[in-house]
Order: sequence, then C-alpha cells, then structure tokens
Amino acid sequence: MREAIILLMLAISFYTVFQKRFIQGVLGRTALSILAVALYVFLGAPDVAIAEALLGALLTTFVYILVIKNPGVLTVGMTPVRILFEKREDAYIGLEYEVIHRFCREYGYTLKIMEFERPEEVMEAVREGIVDIGCGGLVSEEGIKYLETRLLDIGGNVMDILRYQDKAFKGEIKESPEGVRKGYYVFLVSDKAGEMGDRFIEFIEREDLKTLIKKYLGGELS
Repeated sequence: MREAIILLMLAISFYTVFQKRFIQGVLGRTALSILAVALYVFLGAPDVAIAEALLGALLTTFVYILVIKNPGVLTVGMTPVRILFEKREDAYIGLEYEVIHRFCREYGYTLKIMEFERPEEVMEAVREGIVDIGCGGLVSEEGIKYLETRLLDIGGNVMDILRYQDKAFKGEIKESPEGVRKGYYVFLVSDKAGEMGDRFIEFIEREDLKTLIKKYLGGELS
C-alpha cells in the first residue's frame, strides 16, 4: 500500500509541475498533500500527518484559493485602431481586445485599459512599466508577432495599412503610398509585468489566433 501511495505521489508531482493553468497546479498540490498525510499514517507518524493535513492540505490550499480569487489587475495600454482595438459607444471590440479579454477571463484578472494617442506613447509606457501589455496596432521588431501587415511610406512617414485605410476613408490622408514593406502587428509585454506577463506569453502560444484573425479579417490583410 505504501509503495502504491509513493508511486501515485510521483505521478501527481509530475502532473503538478507541468501544469500551465494555475488552478490545476493548486489541485495537484492539494492532492499531493492528502497522499502525504496517508503515507505518514502508514509510517506510524500521526503527529506529522496532522501537521501536514493542517498546513499542507488545508492552510496552503486556502491561501492559493485567496490568490486565485484576487489575482490582480492587468493594465493594458492601447491606441484605438479599426478592427484590432476600438471603442464603440461604451464597449471595446476588436481582435486584440478579444485576445486580452479571453486572457483576463481565463486567469480572473481585472482589466484596466489606458488609451494613448500615438503608438510611441504606448511603447514608452510598456518600457517604463506603466502598463503590463501594449497593443492597438503596434508594429515593432520586438514583442509577440501575431499578424503580418504592410507598412506604407506616406510623405516620409511610415504607417500600417489599417491606420492608412482608416485615415484615407475619413479624408485625413489624400497622398498615395510611395513605398510598401512588410511588418508585423505585435503585443508588447513589459519586463515589469512579472507572472502576468509570463502567463500572457504562454497564453498567446496556445491560443487559436488564426480563428480570430479569420473572424475579424477574413484570414489576411489586404
């Protein structure tokens, strides 16, 4: 019986270590403590078993649950851009917003959105740690690249295709592009975001972004 408990503890230990979702790791840790209690009883150490039950199985699990219920606030900096991240009436919509919303829903974060006028301001806020994640049609060689775009040379200024189309539609730009090159829309994660930043990177790696891109853009930018 003791051998079976030890083998089961090893299996659950591996399960717990390789879990990407916090709640599953907590459940694995709790199960491990319960098995440890049973093992101590079989080894004739009831006092140690009681201590493990109170501290390992009950108190530690309770603390983890408190952390899960109050995981924190995710601060996102963005510039409004059509299709990706925009506000209509009192609600935000868009591809990038939906990604952020799904992430917060999965981990229980409270979402705080800070709007900036220019992409450069968002990038600076990310570097300074004012925001945890920067988005809103940001184009950079750094960050998490998720969607290829076209960068247009408009009178010596470089502009991504979505902003160009939006401004051209509003009549704010009348010049034709003088040059075109490839770029990527990215999510920028602050070095000061800590565990939230690490979780977001893991989330993006396993999230089905192709389905979202097809939903909002039909598969690619034109």
